[in-house]
Amino acid sequence: MGSQPSPLIYARLGIPEIWRYRKSKLVVRGLQPNQAYRTRASSIAFPFVPMGTFEKFVNRMLEEPQHQVLHEFREWIHTLRRA
Repeated sequence: MGSQPSPLIYARLGIPEIWRYRKSKLVVRGLQPNQAYRTRASSIAFPFVPMGTFEKFVNRMLEEPQHQVLHEFREWIHTLRRA
């Protein structure tokens, strides 16, 4: 497995948000004015998505039939958009 780009590269490109998934954990980090990334509880791009529940879907994708998990994920997302 290759190494991942440094957050410094993303900061220099002005990427406002990065998501990292490692060891069953999803971490969302937002770019700060000082060009450093800080862990956030919610996404800048998808503030209506509870990240803890999203992380559970990602973890399920690795262990359960993907078509079933994707179906449930789509249903869940539609309930968020209506709320």
